[in-house]
Amino acid sequence: KFLRGRKRSRNILLLVFVGILTLSLIGLFGVVVSGGGAGLFRGTGGSESAVARVADYEITVRELKDALNSFSQQIAQGQGKTQRQDVAVTNSLYGTQVLDGLIRQKVILHEAERLNLEASDSEVQSRIRQIFSPWPGAEAYRLRLQQSGTNAVAFEEQLRAAIAEEHLRSFITAGVQVTP
Repeated sequence: KFLRGRKRSRNILLLVFVGILTLSLIGLFGVVVSGGGAGLFRGTGGSESAVARVADYEITVRELKDALNSFSQQIAQGQGKTQRQDVAVTNSLYGTQVLDGLIRQKVILHEAERLNLEASDSEVQSRIRQIFSPWPGAEAYRLRLQQSGTNAVAFEEQLRAAIAEEHLRSFITAGVQVTP
């Protein structure tokens, strides 16, 4: 009723509304054309923004990018290539599987933490010395990790998660009995 007698105001309001809809569609079309989720890897998302959340654990864009890089490198090595694919290409082909794997890891960590089956510092140190036997020394250890494309903190966290997964697997299978 308010705009019934005011043609000019009504027309201006309609033009503004159509303009907003047009801009929204252009923005949506831009996201779809740029690859949707792959837009995360072109700098539109911060490296610390969460892609997924499992209980208290978050999977950040940085973690997903690192996992995709690692997966791409594994694929390239399996095919005998020296160069790996672009992260956006790997994401479009294998992104959901890699993200599912990261979510699975976080669920395992959460369950291990809930059951108090986490890896202790001494277990992590013992496993590091077992992997790098004979012990090359702290500086050579960091250098070897750097050459493999990781750092000590990330490597030790991955190792801690792997040990916690072993503890959880042992806990679950301890009560299993197989009859002849």
